[in-house]
Amino acid sequence: MQFTGEKTPLIAIRHALKDYLAVVRKQKLMALRGQVQVEDNWRQLRQLDTKE
Repeated sequence: MQFTGEKTPLIAIRHALKDYLAVVRKQKLMALRGQVQVEDNWRQLRQLDTKE
């Protein structure tokens, strides 16, 4: 509780788990770095979207 600044143990644990999950999600995203193929056709997609 001293580390998180929370008043109760339950809130401190929730806070710690929330922070841990955020770190895990960031690590998973970073693991995908360089593996995702992105097409550079956003202008064409935007034109198609604005025509409708």
